[in-house]
Amino acid sequence: MPNECHQADILYMPHDKIGYVTYLFCLNVVDVASRYKASVPIGATSIKNRESILTLRTIAKTFEQIYDDPDCPLVWPKLLVTDKGFEFKSDCERVMRRHNVKIQKAMSKHSVGIVKRYNLTLVKRLFCIQNAHELSFHTLGKSLIWVKNLPIIVKDINNSVTRLIDMTPTKAIKMKKVYTKPSCKYK
Repeated sequence: MPNECHQADILYMPHDKIGYVTYLFCLNVVDVASRYKASVPIGATSIKNRESILTLRTIAKTFEQIYDDPDCPLVWPKLLVTDKGFEFKSDCERVMRRHNVKIQKAMSKHSVGIVKRYNLTLVKRLFCIQNAHELSFHTLGKSLIWVKNLPIIVKDINNSVTRLIDMTPTKAIKMKKVYTKPSCKYK
């Protein structure tokens, strides 16, 4: 059933500076049943190192930003599956408890395979645009614009038919039940 179980992960990205804010990370959340995705860039105005941006409080606020957004169909799930990363501890756990969300730490990468696959798809699509930008405008350095393209790519992915559910995640998230095909063939 949609919005019962979500997977979340932090995606490390190249720096992208917009105004005074430098973005280095992206929080990705995927609904397991519908495959609906949400991604929010994480940045800061002053950075000493990458880890100074990725605080426990920042991650907790970013989850609230996703789940409290009336335009986003993702709501607080019953279960949130994450890897064992430090970023999903303390403040994040407190926020999840406040909303009656159980956090499950994945024992292996396969347990968060849906969000990890989404990370790969997202990176490929974003870097494809960056490479095209570099070739088109003959920029001297690497093109690092990904924050501007992120919502466009996520919307496109959510409006594309997913093979395992035979419909778009945008349509599936509105349904009461979603039936999924097995992801691999069994003998």
